[in-house]
Amino acid sequence: MHSALRFIALDWGSTRLRAYCCELTPQQELVLLAQASGPGVVKIVGTFSDVLQQVIAPFVKQYGELPIFMAGQISSSIGWFETPYLNCPVTPQAILHSVCERISGQQSLYIMSGLRYQNPSGDNDTMRGEELQLLGLLRRYPQYLHGQHLVCLPGTHCKWVLLDNGYVSWFKSAITGELFDVLLQHSILLPKPATLYTDDWATFTAGCQRALTFPNESIVHALFSVRTKQLFDAYTASNARSYLSGLLIGADVGSILHDTKVESLPTGSIILIGSGALQQAYATALTQANQQSVLITEQEVVLAGFAAVANQTLLPLSCQA
Repeated sequence: MHSALRFIALDWGSTRLRAYCCELTPQQELVLLAQASGPGVVKIVGTFSDVLQQVIAPFVKQYGELPIFMAGQISSSIGWFETPYLNCPVTPQAILHSVCERISGQQSLYIMSGLRYQNPSGDNDTMRGEELQLLGLLRRYPQYLHGQHLVCLPGTHCKWVLLDNGYVSWFKSAITGELFDVLLQHSILLPKPATLYTDDWATFTAGCQRALTFPNESIVHALFSVRTKQLFDAYTASNARSYLSGLLIGADVGSILHDTKVESLPTGSIILIGSGALQQAYATALTQANQQSVLITEQEVVLAGFAAVANQTLLPLSCQA
């Protein structure tokens, strides 16, 4: 029986870094020893190596040098070490056999591959990080290995994924989160400088309802109502911000539900993986669209995915030692 395996797991996306210090017991149970956070790939100041060392310094101080696993945009063309894409249809388990090892200083880095889907028109879609969540989802909830299931993974770029008997057969990306951020920072829709906002679910729902009620309306036109709501309907900046979020998420949800791939699926709940207000926002939009959802916590499946990869990678090494 092998001893417990300790490792560091980095879910390093475009806007944020989530770091976990983990222990995998001989019984295959994952113990979260500590966690930390840092800037995403597009927000770092300095080098990737410097940011890595700063974030994991408390882990190293307490537990010593550990193997490091990384998933997300850190392995993309805008990241640190670029890894290949696996072509769909593919099982998420395939990433267990496509981990790339890199060396930074004296540390071993194990980096995940992303997934690529090419649609019939020849356009490509990609994901990095979400494939790890899908792996963790199927490890934690094996019932989803059978049948067809639509999975929503909100984030900077929301992913809509079709699982077909355990395979990722199709997926689509929507830059909903990034577009929201761009409009907040670089448009006249909301006043500058930015103020502290609170979530306003009433105006969020109003934005959702507009997008869902008028699916043929151009979102480019609908977005201008964020400004006119402040001019004529007494919306505050907070109201308008929540309304903008509702418009974008409602348009995202409405578009995917009218996709021919999704319309042909058997009736069932959408698996919604996320956390906090963003998960709640998508759940609210889906409810507005008369669509049920099953909520699963993002951290749960991320850690389950990392545990599977670490076990596949480190267990053979520990047995050789």
